[in-house]
Amino acid sequence: MYNFSFICRTSKIDKKGFAPIEISIIINGQRTHISLPMKSEPIKFNKMMASKKNNEVLEYTSSVRTKLNKCLAEMTANDIAITAPSLKEYFKNGGVKTYFLFDVTEEFLEYHTKKTANCASEVMKKYHLAMDKFKKFIGNVELRTITPQHIEEFKIELKQTYKFEGSTIYHLLARVKTMLTYAFNKAYIKVNPMMFVDNPKVTKEVEFLTNEEVARIEKKEFDNERLNKVRDLFLFQCYTALSFADMQLITFRDIKNEDGMYYIKKQRQKTKIDFFTVLTPKAMEILKKYNFNLNFISNQSCNAYLKEIADLCHINKQLHTHIARHTAATRLLNEGFRIEIVAKILGHTNTKQTAHYAKLIDKTVLNEFKKIV
Repeated sequence: MYNFSFICRTSKIDKKGFAPIEISIIINGQRTHISLPMKSEPIKFNKMMASKKNNEVLEYTSSVRTKLNKCLAEMTANDIAITAPSLKEYFKNGGVKTYFLFDVTEEFLEYHTKKTANCASEVMKKYHLAMDKFKKFIGNVELRTITPQHIEEFKIELKQTYKFEGSTIYHLLARVKTMLTYAFNKAYIKVNPMMFVDNPKVTKEVEFLTNEEVARIEKKEFDNERLNKVRDLFLFQCYTALSFADMQLITFRDIKNEDGMYYIKKQRQKTKIDFFTVLTPKAMEILKKYNFNLNFISNQSCNAYLKEIADLCHINKQLHTHIARHTAATRLLNEGFRIEIVAKILGHTNTKQTAHYAKLIDKTVLNEFKKIV
């Protein structure tokens, strides 16, 4: 169902007393407006629209209505989705507008940046990465020419050329799908090609360090001072479960004290969700050592040094800063902390996220059996 009506708003009167004539389009409950070239005096416009005699306003609005009906007929014949926005675009462009990948991608990124304004810039970096890879692979083609086969070939490209693994490929494709869904909702394309592409979610196995492996890092002194600093940062994360980004933002003013226990209560930089973490004596020792400022190296550089630390400590795992967070969460759960408490420490909105870290080590299982044997 659709409806057209014409208005001349008094709120848009210019210095000469004229305002543009607008048409209001309602299709299936969705409304949009088009400002037309012709202007009129609002009071005079209303009288002429209500008149039974033919006049310039009635003739003009009748011609616009005829043009809109013609647009509807053409859109139906060409199997173009009819919505209030799509009819507006078709009417204003004089037919089907050609949408190219590069233009729509930029429009989408601008829209998504505003939509995720409360999230960390890291979120948008991932969207930019996905869009850059997709544009480089497929080129500035017309959006409507992208097929499921193109997506399948892009998947192969990500695996063979970039050597990405299942989880990374899933997330990159999911972001491309978000862009194509945006284009579909804006009626830029009739069909979303991602609807016909299988992109199963791949959950990465959580890797963490055992207490013995953490102890090895704690006891190790390095000849290189930078390695000692990186070790301290990594251990601080193991003690607090903080992400690298949140750790870097800690200041002396963030430290609270209650009944002799120190803690931090803030919002996560990435999600703006509250977290609450207690600072153990070991964590406080590291904070004091660096004068409550742990922002002296980038995440990328830190990860590079952690590879060297893993080798020197004989740890056969690919160390990176996020493993420290995994390690802290796993340790807390294995020490008997309720999953709701660990979720609060991690800044998770629900325990389903936290359950990802619930990896029981053999020793925990044995200790539980000791209680009943």
